[in-house]
Amino acid sequence: MAIFRKFIPIGFFFLFVVCAGCSTKEANYLPSQAQQQFLKISSEEYNLSPVLKTAGKTLWVYLPLDQEILSIKAGQNQSTNSASVAQFSVQYINGKLDDKNFLFEYDIIPVTRSSANNSSITTVYTEEFTKSYQNILSTIGRVYFNTQQPPDFIVLVIADIRNGLEVKNTFLLEDFKKYQTQILPYEEYIQRVLTESSGNPLIKDDKQGDHLGPQDIIWPNFLAQQIVNRIKFKYTQSDFKPQNAPSDEIIKIAAHVIQTYQFEDFLTVELRDLRQEKSYSFGKSLINEIKE
Repeated sequence: MAIFRKFIPIGFFFLFVVCAGCSTKEANYLPSQAQQQFLKISSEEYNLSPVLKTAGKTLWVYLPLDQEILSIKAGQNQSTNSASVAQFSVQYINGKLDDKNFLFEYDIIPVTRSSANNSSITTVYTEEFTKSYQNILSTIGRVYFNTQQPPDFIVLVIADIRNGLEVKNTFLLEDFKKYQTQILPYEEYIQRVLTESSGNPLIKDDKQGDHLGPQDIIWPNFLAQQIVNRIKFKYTQSDFKPQNAPSDEIIKIAAHVIQTYQFEDFLTVELRDLRQEKSYSFGKSLINEIKE
């Protein structure tokens, strides 16, 4: 069976969630007890039936819903504020860590002409998705903030098993905890969450998440993808679009992420401008000195 994969534009990366009981101290659960408590709260308090899968230090939470999770609405009028007008367009961006060297390949070009489009459409989350999403996040906080040896990463997948669509969010549990305790502001937190929407015929009627193939999230991959996401956000969603050369903007973002997580297991960060056929290399010591 052919599998198709499509990224669906969504009006916002991550839903604002107030987790009223997340920071309260409940029981200090063992990992096996945590899973049982998670399923119990989901079922008894929210009438939800998630499936939990563990891969290394990563907990996958799969929530199948027999209703739509995305809908299409009219987009908002585009601002004509000069500060928000895009000066560059991202044609391609990809990042990875290869042999302890971060590599970011990109094709970002200047915008020579733009016009306001006030008849656009946008994809938004449905009310049912929003409610289920908030309830699952609340349960994650209530249980795993109070668990011995909690997972490092959470992969939360909410699926529309009627139409074969899903939204996947990958985040560091410690980041989520810092956000809930107001250490991290919302604007910073949403850029730390990896959000992906996709379609796949195998999602249809999959109540157990058999199509997922859960894997342990590896730190270098998480950081590389977060850097890519931040670059896309900066160029497409930020109110203040980049004005400097793409290489300057990208290396600042990469350095910020690496410094934030105090990641040391790398040698260089390399940038490759595919259109200009230029490459730039930055050693670890220089990366640690760069400021945004």
